[in-house]
Amino acid sequence: MYSVRQKILISDAIQKILKDINHPETQKPGEISFLLHVDGDESWSYAEIKNNDAVTDSAINIHNEMQDYDLGSSGGSIGNIDGLTDEQIDASFESIGGS
Repeated sequence: MYSVRQKILISDAIQKILKDINHPETQKPGEISFLLHVDGDESWSYAEIKNNDAVTDSAINIHNEMQDYDLGSSGGSIGNIDGLTDEQIDASFESIGGS
C-alpha cells in the first residue's frame, strides 16, 4: 500500500510521537518497538509498518514504489515532507538496507 520511503516517513513520525509522550515504560535508549496495521479501502489493501530498526528486509512492490514519483512536484522527487530533505529520506532508506 505504501512505498518503502513512505513507510520510513510514517515510522519516523510515529517514533517521534512515542518519544515525545515520554511514557515511563518506553524510556530505554534507541527506538521504541511498534507494529502499525493500516487497512486500505479494499479488502486486499493493507500495510504493516514497524519501527525502522525492526525492518530487516524491505520487500519492494513496484506499484507502491511508483507512488513516490507521483507525490512530488520536482520531477520524481518526493519533495520536502515534514521538513525532511530528499537526502535525509534517502539516508534513512539506505540505513534499513534500501538502495
